[in-house]
Parts: sequence; C-alpha cells; structure tokens
Amino acid sequence: MDINILVIAQLLRLLRIPRVNSLTKTSIAFQNFWMRQNVARTMLASFIFKLVAVSHWIACLWSFIAFVQVWTFGDALGEEANWISYWYEHNYVEGGIDPIGWRNDLDRYALSLFWSIQSVTSIGYGNIVPVTRLEYFFSNILMLLSGLFWAFTIGNLVSIVDHMNSVRNQYKKNLDQANTLIGSFSQATAGPPDKQADVGVGDPAVIGRRIRKFVTSQFDGTILNRPTECNSPYLDQVFPTLQSLSFELRRLASLHLMRKYLQMVPYLSSKYLSPEEQSNLAFKCRLMEFSVAEEFVKHPQYGRGVMILRRGMIVGTVGSHGVNAPVDFHTYGIDDPIAVNNALVEDSVFKNGHLPMYRFVSYSVIVFISQSVIYEVLNANKTAWKNCARWKYLQACLLKWARDKKSNSECPYDTVI
Repeated sequence: MDINILVIAQLLRLLRIPRVNSLTKTSIAFQNFWMRQNVARTMLASFIFKLVAVSHWIACLWSFIAFVQVWTFGDALGEEANWISYWYEHNYVEGGIDPIGWRNDLDRYALSLFWSIQSVTSIGYGNIVPVTRLEYFFSNILMLLSGLFWAFTIGNLVSIVDHMNSVRNQYKKNLDQANTLIGSFSQATAGPPDKQADVGVGDPAVIGRRIRKFVTSQFDGTILNRPTECNSPYLDQVFPTLQSLSFELRRLASLHLMRKYLQMVPYLSSKYLSPEEQSNLAFKCRLMEFSVAEEFVKHPQYGRGVMILRRGMIVGTVGSHGVNAPVDFHTYGIDDPIAVNNALVEDSVFKNGHLPMYRFVSYSVIVFISQSVIYEVLNANKTAWKNCARWKYLQACLLKWARDKKSNSECPYDTVI
C-alpha cells in the first residue's frame, strides 16, 4: 500500500505541468529565443508541441485509470476487468509489447499513447476499448473534448498554412493583377504582327513579359528576405513596424538599417554626421526597384542622386569623346556606391544629354539618396561640406572640364564618377 501511495504522489506531480505555459511566458531567455524565430515555423512547432503534450497527458490518465481499479501494474492487472486485460486477451502476441508488469512501463505507455492519439485524431482502430464504468465515463468525456480539440486543430493548421503561404498568395494576386493590366493595354496598343513598335512606346508583348518578370523577381526577392515594397518613397513605408516604435527605438532601428550605406558616402558618414543626423537622413532615403534592361538617368520626381545597390547589377555608360570614339562601361555590384561625386554637381553643369546613364542588368534594388536631400544635409552641416563634399564637388567639375576640353564634339554621355 505504501508503494501505491508513492505512485499516486508521483502522478500528482503531473499537475505541475500546466505551469510550463506560465513559466515560458515569464522567461526572458525563452521570450528572446521565441522572438528571433520565423513566425510561421514557430507557430507550427508550438502547435505540434501542444498536440504531443495533450496526447501525453491523456495517455498518462488512461494508464492511471487502469491502475486505480486494481492498485497495481503487476499480474493482477491482467486478471481484473479493465481495458488492459481486454487488450491482452484479444490482441497480445508472443514477443510483442506487454503492458502488464511493473518493469513494462515503456510498453504500457506506448499502448496508452497509441489509444490517446487515435482518440484525439478520431481514427479509432477499435483494438483498445473501455470495459468498466469508469473507463466509459472517461472515454465519453474525451470524445466530447476531442471534437472541440479537433476543430481547434484544424483552425490552427489552416492559420499556420495561410501564414506560411502569405507571400506566395500575394505573388499570385499581383501576377493576376499584372495579367489584367497587360490584357487591357495590349488590346489598346497592339497592331498587326508586322507593324513596327512606336519609338518610345515599345512592343506591348515585350512590355508584358517584362512586367511579369518584374513581379516574379519581386517574389524571388521576398523569398531571399528582401524588402517587398521597395518602391515606397520612405523607409518607414518599406518597414511599417518603424511607425509603431518609440522615438528612440525608431532612431536606432533606422541606423541599423541604413548606416551601412551612409558610411559608403564619405560626406554622409559618421565622420561628419552625428547618429541623429544619420537617422534623420535614413528616413529621407528611398528604396527603389528596377527591372531588367531598364535605363536610369534621373528620377522624374527626385532628380539625380547617390545610388547604392542592395541587390542586382548596374552598367554605367562612360562618356565617349567624339563620334567615332569607343564607349566604355563600368559595372557596379552589391554595396557599390554610384555617382557619389556627380550627385553634388548641378544639372546645369552638364550639357543636355550628357548626364550619366545607368542600365540595370538584372532585377535590382537600390538605396537612393536624392540630390536635394544631400544639399539639405550639407547646408545644415558646414563641416561635412567644408572638409569633404566641396572637394568631391571640385573633383567632379575638374574631370568634367577636362573631358569637355579634350572632346572635339559633343559626347552622348558623361563619365560616371
């Protein structure tokens, strides 16, 4: 009897298990680990853990019900009426699992867990059945709860799958909208098959393929954990979470997002700008997307400026001097700053048609700091202008003057600096 009391005391320790949920909510280490994980995968792992835990508890209770009817797990368990003795009589196979006996805890638990899972999942093989009044009461209650639990299970699984496929679903929606758009302008602009495309308008079929490829490239960029709304003019529209942060967290987050790129521009680096100035500048940067073969001279709204590649490749056209002079190219890869010096020079310094031109070799994402924003920063920070930017400005002007002097005729493009 003392052994039975000890067993009951040990089983009562199971009542402490629900405390695990409250402990995980108050554990700083666990919360930090949780917040670093992918949300969808974390939801799935949490759900599987809860499903396993519930099945485990039910299995323990099912074994305990057989125990309290005989008060032993020994040979007497197979002699009295209970679910274990019924299973043993009708399903036991020599050499298979044996749930009877104090040393057969693992076999008994495996059998209880098997019944628990098939009850929770509503499978019900019928090889383990209740026999006594107590077992029937417990089974009835479990079947009622399992119906509710199964509805909860399906709801959670649907939510998790929907969350995991949210990016792909958005891609399908964007592609459908793009196809609708393409179908509309194709009907309006398409002509006979042998008709040559209008200059500056392009063939609608080719434009349609470019649009589809651009939308697909956006989806591929999202899979690579890239921003998904890179044509937003402001940083906090690309990363909406910034809008809900406190002022200090907003400032620090902006620095961690953009400081790397600002450091690549000498007159915008931390050598001359304070963290507060760099943070204010970060929120005035634009993240823009460009499709394959797209050309860029200056933005119709923001004008020229400094460009830094986050993804993709750019070929800059280097100025040709003379009609028959060869054209050179300079390629830029990820994290290469572009037009750091030229961005300081006014458009009036360049002759018409002589502005640097850039062609995007692949789908590209750039950080764009407009010339007007750079002027605003330098007007407020005279040290950055005096010690750095004015020399960059002078260098760009001298190179421009030297090229113009050397050239015998107007060149189509200026040198990329």
